[in-house]
Amino acid sequence: MSELVLYDAAGVPSPRRVKMCLFEKGLAFKIKWLNLGLMDQKSAAYLKLNPTGLVPTLLHDSKAIYESNVINEYLDAVFPDPPLVPKDAYGKAEMRMWFAFESDFGKPFRDAVYETMGKERLKSTGITPEMLRAEISKRTVN
Repeated sequence: MSELVLYDAAGVPSPRRVKMCLFEKGLAFKIKWLNLGLMDQKSAAYLKLNPTGLVPTLLHDSKAIYESNVINEYLDAVFPDPPLVPKDAYGKAEMRMWFAFESDFGKPFRDAVYETMGKERLKSTGITPEMLRAEISKRTVN
């Protein structure tokens, strides 16, 4: 089996969904931690893997897959045992409706966090946007 690498960040629920799938399937994987406070997810190296600049991203056979629900469906297709997706069409439709609900439900919260708490936290540190951009340009994702 080829190596699985999950890009993760502390306190983010989406990568947890992927880890649950990986554990359920008994798959070995490595984690590469991103520091969202330092904006690792917006670095050029990470954006090459995931143009949305969000976590999680899974690397498998040098291919990057992002968005937790897409990653989980990919894992279920590539590693079919034990199966996690229902076999019948209606069961699959129900699963995808829950995916859509969860995705739509979480977006406003993510945007609100970035626009309020993230910006306020940055102001409280005394770090200017220019300083942050300079730091981001120096950093690379390992």
